[in-house]
Amino acid sequence: WRSGRPHWSRGGRVVVGAERYDGPIQALALHSSQPAGAQFTRYSFETEVGTSIMRDPRTVRLRLKLIDVDVSAGEDQFLPSDMSRVGGRYGVSGYGSGRFHDLDMMSTRVMFLIPLARWVEADLHSEWGAVYSDIWKEATPATLQSSYGFSLRGRNSVAPWGSVGVDFRREGARIRYAFGDVE
Repeated sequence: WRSGRPHWSRGGRVVVGAERYDGPIQALALHSSQPAGAQFTRYSFETEVGTSIMRDPRTVRLRLKLIDVDVSAGEDQFLPSDMSRVGGRYGVSGYGSGRFHDLDMMSTRVMFLIPLARWVEADLHSEWGAVYSDIWKEATPATLQSSYGFSLRGRNSVAPWGSVGVDFRREGARIRYAFGDVE
């Protein structure tokens, strides 16, 4: 239920998902000598809300993302590529892409979006996030990693097409750039 021009400045979105990773269907499986691997279900929840403040289309947005992984078998065979990640484009962009990884993940982002010209906008943001082996038992505000930063984004009438920015964290700073979905 988002609306606004040139970027969405009112409304929000909710995304809920469940994915099951199980053993292959034997009739369709490519046979190998590798172990079967972990079997798990990944539940994800993401919501983002935004509102125009001061003068439209200046926008404040708040995003929350949770991932909960329920491993049913083979936790010792869990692949690093199947783990939840925080860092870079996965949230808390002041850290390298996927720097933190574990089974579950929580991240949040507050962003202030300011149009500078017709096809250029600035974004000021702060992010917090962490990964956990069990989000429901371990998540506390003290465990969250944080970063803050700003970026300049070029856009067309439909979506941003590129950005360049700097993000800061306790350990230092990170220059970030993206073209389309490539970061």
